[in-house]
Amino acid sequence: MHPRLSRTRVAAIALIALTASLLTSANAASAASDLPQGGPAEIPISTVTDVDGQVVLGANRAARSSDFTFGAPNWPFDLYMSGWTRTDQHFTWTVNQPTAITYRVQALMAAAQGQQFQLTVRSGNATGPVLSTTTVATTMAGGQWDRRLIGDVTLPAGASSITLTRTGSLSGTASLKALEMFPSSGYAAYQAKVTASRADTSALTGNSYGLFFQYGPWGGPRSGAKKSMEQQTNDFDVPAFVEKVKASGAGYVIWSISWWTYQMSAPISSVDEILGNGDRTTQRDLIGEVAHALKAENIGFNLYYHTGQDWHLGANSTDWWQKQQYPATYPTRGWGDRTTFIANWKRVIEEIGTRYGGDLDGWFFDDGNAYYGYSYLDLKETARAGNPERVVSFNGGYNSAQITNTDDIFFGELSNNGNPLPGISAPNGSDGKIIAGPGVGEADHLMSITENNWGITGSGQPINATGETATQLANRIATMNARRMPFSMSVMMWENGSWGNATQNRLEDLATLVHGGLGQIRVADTDPFISYGAGWSRNGGLARPFGNYNSDVSYATANGAEFSYTFEGTGIELLSERHPAYGDMDVYIDGTLVQTVSAYAAGSRQVKQVVFSKRDLSPGTHTIRVVKRSGQFLVVDALQVLRPTLVNNHSSAITYAGSGWSTSINRDFGNHNNDVAYTTVDGASATFTFTGSRIGFVTEKEPSYGLVDVYVDGQLQGTVDARATSRQAMQEVFAMSVTPGTHTIKVVKKSGSFMLVDAFRVTP
Repeated sequence: MHPRLSRTRVAAIALIALTASLLTSANAASAASDLPQGGPAEIPISTVTDVDGQVVLGANRAARSSDFTFGAPNWPFDLYMSGWTRTDQHFTWTVNQPTAITYRVQALMAAAQGQQFQLTVRSGNATGPVLSTTTVATTMAGGQWDRRLIGDVTLPAGASSITLTRTGSLSGTASLKALEMFPSSGYAAYQAKVTASRADTSALTGNSYGLFFQYGPWGGPRSGAKKSMEQQTNDFDVPAFVEKVKASGAGYVIWSISWWTYQMSAPISSVDEILGNGDRTTQRDLIGEVAHALKAENIGFNLYYHTGQDWHLGANSTDWWQKQQYPATYPTRGWGDRTTFIANWKRVIEEIGTRYGGDLDGWFFDDGNAYYGYSYLDLKETARAGNPERVVSFNGGYNSAQITNTDDIFFGELSNNGNPLPGISAPNGSDGKIIAGPGVGEADHLMSITENNWGITGSGQPINATGETATQLANRIATMNARRMPFSMSVMMWENGSWGNATQNRLEDLATLVHGGLGQIRVADTDPFISYGAGWSRNGGLARPFGNYNSDVSYATANGAEFSYTFEGTGIELLSERHPAYGDMDVYIDGTLVQTVSAYAAGSRQVKQVVFSKRDLSPGTHTIRVVKRSGQFLVVDALQVLRPTLVNNHSSAITYAGSGWSTSINRDFGNHNNDVAYTTVDGASATFTFTGSRIGFVTEKEPSYGLVDVYVDGQLQGTVDARATSRQAMQEVFAMSVTPGTHTIKVVKKSGSFMLVDAFRVTP
């Protein structure tokens, strides 16, 4: 997402340095004037192919009609050419090559369905003899972008020109990013390489949603002076951050290692060496600590990377971007030498990937068009340094052309305003892969703003949640999860690591709605932290239309097959199926056999069945191991982890009675969700109805506070004292075990200046 307008740059670079020449319009009366090619004439194709043999003829490099417009004229990298409404408009490229060769040609374009185009090859320049003509029609509905295969085209030795025009009955405007050409003899091998390069994305697609943090040294406090880069990094509380992520129910995090400014909260030596100073890195490896702490909680960790282009700060005004020597001719005319930029990128990305190894699950590269025309497969190999299974995505832009089909997962920034695209997005019950368009075959995904900006960029910036409620978000997530599409929501975060109060409360409500109950976290069968032994397989997507969680299961047929999972919580449940062909399984907790359970059921298949449940574990870390004993199949649909959860004071399950109640938000004292409800009136009360086995009352202690009476199920259980010599936030002043079931706790102000309700801690 582009810093200046806080969304992805709608920009792309037509990277190829191929030449163009003028084409005389067949309709001089209506033709616009012509623009010449960008760069020197007749540059040999052999000098501009990438390491995969691909040649890209960028629309902005072509000789073209002057009335074409840039699709995004104010972005640092050209995205595409638009305003293509007539048959006399054209794009022409003149190329030179030592020998004749046949290319498989495809166009990255957008136009209404059924619109026709013609590709003409001439000998010599654009006025030479016609060698071939090929027509193609668009097939995507709604004028969506497509990587449209034109066919095999032979170019002769020496100079030749390639011209693309519109033909037939015209409807609406068309846009073109580029022609992409592969030697026909190697096209099948290239597609095989693309397929082979695809990573397993189930660690992302097996989650309902994740959180995206554009947080870094560019940020600032809610008010007051901004800290130094080192101080901000040193003061960040990693455990507190991880607890908030856990409470949100998110299955993964995307964290920005660079964004508004090219500064990294980590000691990345390659950045220092490129710059000749250490001004843009820190001594503390905050990113590494966050990654490791999240992975310890079975929460995935991914990095977002911004190239450091500085148009939003003043074009070519920063020392980092100056060091990249990025050619100024690329944004408008698509030519220039990017050798230094690519070399520096590889150096930095390789160091980061190697440093974080298995703790780094994926890369989300913004500015994806900055690399266009270079081999994305080559970049992808670099991005997997330290972890060959790492997921990689390049951002093509906001509602724009997907620039590469080598992605593992679609970047998905605000795609279609947050709605799946009919005929393109993964369909209901599928394996989560895009079925048409430029990104066909890669995992589907949506990344969206859920507040007033992507991130904080200085002091005094507010955080305001969007109009979507937790219920609306849950409904949106359900729509995408039915397609196995994960949803990444941006969360703004101030310098001290605090989130917007409304956002944090909404995320905790969302966790309850999505995960099926208070304190319940659902873990998909594809979760990478589930350890499967030998003999396991997966059945999912359209092949399994039974209504399983995420439309898939993992299964084993051999007796003795087993799986295990380590979790933090007070309980664990196994979701499986019941079926006449299924049998028994042994369930071990922390190495001890606790139960042999059966998945047998007469009659028809029953899905999403809790075949094992253990809800009375002591708080802490435990391991479940399940071993198949009999039957045709052992099926794992999902696991449900139960753990104590804090219910914030804003919850609709809490009833406030009596007078004097108010809410204090953004307190910065360490309260849960940074807010409290409070009253000054004796006799005022707060009542909370819950289902669980233990309840705790969390408040503050402070010299002016007083006594609080606590009732459980109508019976007075005691009087607690909230006084202390200094302020102490998030104090559990009362806790009680209860018979598992539904109960009510009531706290009543008895004395003192204030009674505060921060949260109630419930153990399922």
